[in-house]
Amino acid sequence: MRNVVTLPAKLVGQSHYSDPHRVVVNLRMDGTPGQVTEIGQASRLIIGGETVRENAYLLDGFLDALQGGVSLAALWDSEMRVRNGWQDAISGAGDAELFWTGGAMADEAGASRSVLGLGSVVQGSTSLSLSGLLANEVCPAGTWVRAGDFRYRTMTNVVADGSGAAALTLSRPAVTSEAARYPGDFVVGQLVEGDIGQSDENGVRQWSMTFVEIYEAEVDGGFVYL
Repeated sequence: MRNVVTLPAKLVGQSHYSDPHRVVVNLRMDGTPGQVTEIGQASRLIIGGETVRENAYLLDGFLDALQGGVSLAALWDSEMRVRNGWQDAISGAGDAELFWTGGAMADEAGASRSVLGLGSVVQGSTSLSLSGLLANEVCPAGTWVRAGDFRYRTMTNVVADGSGAAALTLSRPAVTSEAARYPGDFVVGQLVEGDIGQSDENGVRQWSMTFVEIYEAEVDGGFVYL
């Protein structure tokens, strides 16, 4: 069982999510590429930013909760969310949406909505049926959708109907038939490298952390979200 600590949204200044695809290429006897096998998706995430005296406690508290990497981090693609005009907060813990509700790890006091739609996709199809959005909400192209252990990009802008339902077009055929969530950018990451800079005379610190995606099935006892 591993604790999962939410990264305070207010800290994020820059983020980079690597391509999640991982493949093994079996070489032939002559050294040329042979069979190519996908071995499951896992992103490498680089998150960084700048803290000032007023919000330094958020970074310090997050680092303390991580316990040097004993705990895991709840992360999301903040750049994608900002680009799509959504709140820079996360969804994805189980089937419930996470809201900021105040407190030391929160971005700001009070609850704020982040997008979360649920649906399903059929193996081999590029169409995904979705529900649970706001009426007439726009689903922007380029958004992550997660179905099982695989993530896909949407390829068209879609407007949900009056009941919050929409049909999305995926970038490639679904690998398996699965329940799906939108957006699918939520990731649990293991800290593998961190660089926390010194404070200057104004109390400003630059920082950067690198995480590798971890799946709940890889952890004995699963995740406990703090």
